[in-house]
Amino acid sequence: MNHELVHVATMDRPTSQDRAFRRLFGGKVLPIADQPESMAYFFLTTPRIAAPRWYHEGIAVFVDTWMAGGLGRAQSGYDEDSQSPWVRYNRDGQPRELWYENRRSFDAKISLINDYGLAGFGIGEAAPKLVPPSLDLPPEIRASSSQAPIETERRMRISRDQAAALAYGLDK
Repeated sequence: MNHELVHVATMDRPTSQDRAFRRLFGGKVLPIADQPESMAYFFLTTPRIAAPRWYHEGIAVFVDTWMAGGLGRAQSGYDEDSQSPWVRYNRDGQPRELWYENRRSFDAKISLINDYGLAGFGIGEAAPKLVPPSLDLPPEIRASSSQAPIETERRMRISRDQAAALAYGLDK
């Protein structure tokens, strides 16, 4: 089924209530700027057209994905084993898979930390982009070939910790 055909099928298929209002008003009523009450009649005769855009696009994208055998813009899920959300999509004709963190996955990790008395967890390479580390090292550390990597790593670790606190809401 074509994406645009899904829009037509989902917006124009009347329910029994829609048909009753269409009979009452002599068909579909279009909203007229000079007659604000026509907006209410429009909604009564064609309620799904008045639904938000995300509703229409969500249905059409879901059907696109379903008809493409499950690879499309709408496929996502939550992996119970790793307690992480994921989404599959196509870019330039190539299937891609993205794993990310959300509140549910952070809650699961914090629960695991508490259950086993662990020291914490890392959130990977995205953290420096969320909370950029201050890598303006003082000249005396920059001049030291042994201290610079240690200080840089220390600052990166602080940045990751700040990003995790920010993402989990512990920054308050």
